Amino acid sequence: MRNSYERTVWSFSRIQGIVENEYRHFNDRKWLESYRVPKTIFSQLCTFFNSLCGKTTQMRKPVPVQVITAMVLKRLGKGLDYREIGDKFGVGASTANEKVNDAMLFLIKNKLHTISRLQERRNLAAIIGGFLEKWNLPQCLGAIDGTHIPIKAPEHCHTDYFNRKCFHSIIVQAVCDSECRFTDVFAGWPGRAHDARIFNVSKIGGMVTNGTLVPEEQELSKIINGKVIEPFLIGDPAYPLSKHLMKDYPGSNLSPEKEYFNYRLNRARIQIERAFGKLKGRWRCLFKQLECTLENAAHHVIASCILHNICEEGDAEYLEEWNIVTGNELEGNFPFLNQDEQTIAGQEAEETRRLLTEYVSHN
Repeated sequence: MRNSYERTVWSFSRIQGIVENEYRHFNDRKWLESYRVPKTIFSQLCTFFNSLCGKTTQMRKPVPVQVITAMVLKRLGKGLDYREIGDKFGVGASTANEKVNDAMLFLIKNKLHTISRLQERRNLAAIIGGFLEKWNLPQCLGAIDGTHIPIKAPEHCHTDYFNRKCFHSIIVQAVCDSECRFTDVFAGWPGRAHDARIFNVSKIGGMVTNGTLVPEEQELSKIINGKVIEPFLIGDPAYPLSKHLMKDYPGSNLSPEKEYFNYRLNRARIQIERAFGKLKGRWRCLFKQLECTLENAAHHVIASCILHNICEEGDAEYLEEWNIVTGNELEGNFPFLNQDEQTIAGQEAEETRRLLTEYVSHN
């Protein structure tokens, strides 16, 4: 009769075989449908997570890295609960929970910089160049917006998380580049929180307000029609206009030049909506209701954003069947500055927008 260690070894050999068998026999499309990433990225993630496996002892054989990686992708990509994941891979629900969460924390600890390019002020010139080349919009450093992530009602302060759309959520504010890759992510605020509050307390909001999006040593300003234009973000009408945050002209009966500026700006701005759509489409845990602690919900968001960027940078195929409807989800009601500050900020912002309007009308 086999002892418990031998049974454990047999069990893990069997469950590793499940993943390896699917890897060998699933065609690329079926694998992508099942695990949300192509086989090449799956292999890269296995290498990345390899140090999480631990060592074999007389008491325990570690869960194979292929299984850890597969469980993470099933959790984030399909939104499976830990019992379903455990049943799929032949481990207990508690083991699935432990391994998935350890892997997410490891991913966040080691890859957070990949979604923090703006705060770390890395490759800013390349971001600006991307918006100019692809969308013909000069000096744009990113598109900003927010979205709700459904969660189970928390035990405490649950009314704070009940949003205007009548479900419990946390809010994610994010910025993306011209290729829908996240360059800043601020996650975890209660769904009822005012979007102005989130913007103002976020680091990126402070950088916009203080004019510190670009450090002085990086000379990224540009002369447009004889005046200096500093890099800026673009947002929807909810955001306050400033020389470091552009939005389109409001109202109707606009001049052809203003209409064209709005068209050009919104072509670039919509990349953040596309990014959120692809994020929730590929990583369905963010579209379903997350049933976990608030801290853990934020970890799901950050880990999914990191994997989103890995997929975008790796040109991973995105299936049309994953598409979901996204759009403006936040309140869009920002309190203004005091009258003097508003007048000064408004004059500078309007002048910047006027110069940009002239530029796009002739380029």
